[in-house]
Amino acid sequence: MKPHQNVTLETSVPSLIGQGYIDPTDPQQLPISREDIALVLEIEPAQIDPDGIHRWPHMLHVRLQSGRCTCVSYRSLPGWAEAGEAAIWRCESKAQLYDLAEVVRAEKKRFKSRYAPETLAQWREAWKTHCDRVGEIEARREEANSWKESWKNIAKYCTNLKSFQFFLDEWRHQATNFADLPDIVLETKEILQQRWNWLSQAS
Repeated sequence: MKPHQNVTLETSVPSLIGQGYIDPTDPQQLPISREDIALVLEIEPAQIDPDGIHRWPHMLHVRLQSGRCTCVSYRSLPGWAEAGEAAIWRCESKAQLYDLAEVVRAEKKRFKSRYAPETLAQWREAWKTHCDRVGEIEARREEANSWKESWKNIAKYCTNLKSFQFFLDEWRHQATNFADLPDIVLETKEILQQRWNWLSQAS
């Protein structure tokens, strides 16, 4: 068996755990089996007490059948690479992705011995792919928001229901182009509805 793992606690230095990108206490984010632990410790899975595996916030506490206890770094586990990639895919904006990239750089510097080149390559590929995808989504939302603002101005300068009705028919037609962004379509509809109600009361 390998000697007691040298586990470094999270501090103020940015890290994937400390910044909340990965919650190792959540089995859905980081599945851990006796086989995974045995692989790190270089022992047989049967040597690990199945009731002695405890997910502490920054390390895995493991009790062996012999009664001896040891700690394992989450970063040493086979599932860490997948957990990091999942954190990348959870980012919803380029800003979040760039923040995450900075944390990964700090991780690589601080925990260099625990990062295989394959893991970093996996994360780089996922980051690039998701960054491109998020960029397309952000550009699409920017286009939709610009469309919303244009209709806000149209509604502002409509002075009677007759002309407004004409524009509503055109809006319905254009709204189909943004069916993939129902929240912005709804916001635009509410703006137009408010203007319609105001014109109706003013008539």
